[in-house]
Amino acid sequence: MNGETSSLKALFLLGHIPFLPENDFPNLTHMALEFSSKITPLLGDIVSVLAHTPRLESLLLGQIDRTYTARQASRSSESPLTQVLTPLQYLKTLTLVDCDAEASVDLLSSLTLPDTLFAHFPHLKFRSPEKRSRRSLNGASV
Repeated sequence: MNGETSSLKALFLLGHIPFLPENDFPNLTHMALEFSSKITPLLGDIVSVLAHTPRLESLLLGQIDRTYTARQASRSSESPLTQVLTPLQYLKTLTLVDCDAEASVDLLSSLTLPDTLFAHFPHLKFRSPEKRSRRSLNGASV
């Protein structure tokens, strides 16, 4: 996405999203990003997009798959999520739909969220203990 985005208030990207926008969204208040199970970005890339949305009030993320993002990260040799927390101080509602439970925890651990946040996590996906115990070479669960 190129161009001027300073007046954009809402952004909805649903389906097979082959990229994430790198723009600054200073006035964006509503965002929905729903991925396909075959094209899930790295969690760090999702957090990077959120870092450029300082006034975000409503966020929906769909189909974040931890297994796929871990495999992708090991191939790209990217480091795991940074320890710097991304503040979303104006966020009122957060919905994670059909997301892997571990990916959801990783994502939430990288954000600073307000105490008054309404969070909704329909259809969280939990993997069996056998799959959780397997490790890749870099230590990420796969």
